[in-house]
Amino acid sequence: MNTVRIGMIRCDLHAYWYAALFAAHDPVRFRDAQPGLHWLFYGGYWDRPEELTAPTVSGLKLSKLWDADRKAAEEMATVFNGGPIVCDTIEELCTDVDLVFVADCYTAGDDHLQLAAPSLERGIPTFVDKPFSSSLQDARMMVELAEKHKAPLMSTSLLRMSPHADRFRSRFAEIAPVVQGVVRGAVGKEGNLAGIFHTLSLAQGLFGDGVEYVQCMGTRPFEYLHLHYPNAGGEPFDVLAMNNYVVARHIYCGFRCDVYGQTGVIHSPFIDDSLFPHAGVRTLESLKSMAATGTAPVSSTSMLELMAIVEAGRRAQEEGRQVYLAAVQ
Repeated sequence: MNTVRIGMIRCDLHAYWYAALFAAHDPVRFRDAQPGLHWLFYGGYWDRPEELTAPTVSGLKLSKLWDADRKAAEEMATVFNGGPIVCDTIEELCTDVDLVFVADCYTAGDDHLQLAAPSLERGIPTFVDKPFSSSLQDARMMVELAEKHKAPLMSTSLLRMSPHADRFRSRFAEIAPVVQGVVRGAVGKEGNLAGIFHTLSLAQGLFGDGVEYVQCMGTRPFEYLHLHYPNAGGEPFDVLAMNNYVVARHIYCGFRCDVYGQTGVIHSPFIDDSLFPHAGVRTLESLKSMAATGTAPVSSTSMLELMAIVEAGRRAQEEGRQVYLAAVQ
């Protein structure tokens, strides 16, 4: 497979964000449609706004677009030089594509099962943007559809795919054994599951699977989540995932982590908007490989554990007690 043809569902900010890393587009129209993204992807050359500075990926083609608001899809098609075909239905989008990409920047994932089902039922490799879903039940149904129809399925956050987080994790040996981690992220003034998923994905990427139970504190949803790992490398340890309800300008749109060990503490870099495109490139390269090999780079077990953490966190906060993942899986 020389070029992977992508059908993009939902033409929101994340659709533009990812597509800009692999598909040709008009810089001026891109700026007019998404001024914030233009600043991010072109801002390194303030005097040459037509020069893309973000890293890019080859071997991918933006073939088709669908959005519930057809005008949004038509506008995006214009920004991307009229190349992608605007579809009237998701079923039409699933014809003659090699991968379906369900984009999502802001929602809680309530419609992800509905949007992903047509491609999964056709055996098409499918990417579901964060959060995987709003419920563990819907996430399980997507995994079941993928397995039944042999459709590779991947859902992840940019924070799980960050090479900067990977390099930070490689330093854990300096203070081994790890006894505690603190992950902090900004989820916006109102907060939503999309932002919270970033924080939890960073925690999962750094510390792995194997959470035994969850506690959840705070006055707002998922404000402070305590994740208990019973046995990682022979030692139990705990992670505090802090979802700060602040607007991005207060701490910028970024995430930090502090890890405490037997001999000291290490601090991650500020993984923020300026570094996210590198995680985007890694995500797209993984999707290109998934389309070619039929193998998802993130296991369904890992994706479902993250959803179980969300489910257990909700229950823990409502009931004021620790909730074991085994009780919700």
